[in-house]
Amino acid sequence: MYDGNQMNTKAWLHQLQNYFILSPNMVEEDVIYFTSLHFESDALKWWYHGVIIHDYSLITSFNEFARWMVKRFY
Repeated sequence: MYDGNQMNTKAWLHQLQNYFILSPNMVEEDVIYFTSLHFESDALKWWYHGVIIHDYSLITSFNEFARWMVKRFY
């Protein structure tokens, strides 16, 4: 789970990348939604606001998703 703690942002993203390396059958779009299922607290508010207001649903790659996360939380 990720709560938006800036000290953990890059480490959490690194763990996700390792998980997805071990799950090569998951398509990239599903990776983004799978990841967002693990948000709570400030991270969940950020994601919900972004999807509703800024249409983050248009994010199509994990790298783009990670850039948005780092921009917001790191």
